[in-house]
Amino acid sequence: MMEKDADHFYRRAEEEIKRATEATCPEAVKLHYELADRYLDRVYSDADSESFIRADDSYVIHPRH
Repeated sequence: MMEKDADHFYRRAEEEIKRATEATCPEAVKLHYELADRYLDRVYSDADSESFIRADDSYVIHPRH
């Protein structure tokens, strides 16, 4: 059975928060929290919208299904 998108993104947000709390570099902490925030945006935003996830200073469009 495939995991629902919202469940996947919520799990990923939890993983990023865990990584942020374990990180020792302030920049890494910030990036992990930013990623967690973006994953949570995917969970709680309108399912018909597009999501923009920043990775290495570029924006990638991920259309919603």
